[in-house]
Amino acid sequence: MSERPKTAGLTLPIALATAIGLATVLPATLGADSNTTPATAASEANGPGYVPVPAPEGRNLTQPAETTGIRSVVGYYEGEEVLFTHTEISDLEIAKHLTSKIGSPTIYVPALAEVPDSALADVYIFANGVAPEDTPLGPLGYQGDIFGSIPGDEGYSPLRRVLRVSWSDGAEARLLRSTEEVDAALAAGEIVVERPGIVVNMPFASWPGGSR
Repeated sequence: MSERPKTAGLTLPIALATAIGLATVLPATLGADSNTTPATAASEANGPGYVPVPAPEGRNLTQPAETTGIRSVVGYYEGEEVLFTHTEISDLEIAKHLTSKIGSPTIYVPALAEVPDSALADVYIFANGVAPEDTPLGPLGYQGDIFGSIPGDEGYSPLRRVLRVSWSDGAEARLLRSTEEVDAALAAGEIVVERPGIVVNMPFASWPGGSR
């Protein structure tokens, strides 16, 4: 008769040692009674992940999900209104500006600027022009943003490369509501479109034919 391997008797001690080891390591890993540096340390230094302080009427991101409000902003797609929000952006100063104006935090994530162009869609924001009293304003205090795609469109992405629109001197500024109107104004020499290299995450809340 062959002799039984002599490792069977080690099973319980090994299991017990493993359990003791996990009990020792897991509390520290999960942060229980640990003295590790708070995760907000980088945020306080305006580093990646920085969360600007919201406006007084805004909500705190530490609130439970069912009570946390993320405010929607009105923009345009092919002449129709859409609702969206700015959740993260690669520019610190604009993150602070949006947080102050909208009332819910826009988080500073500089790594967004490194996302490949193939993963981005466009958004047009207006640096001057009209500031209509009967329609919501855009992030820079002028007309609302214009999008070239919505969920379901080929090439749609919530990650947007910012295209900054400025009306030229002498041009008759007016409210634009579609990329076609932007293209026509650009062809006529009425506007200048710049790419400042800013990327922003702008998921939709509602769009023509759909909503979350």
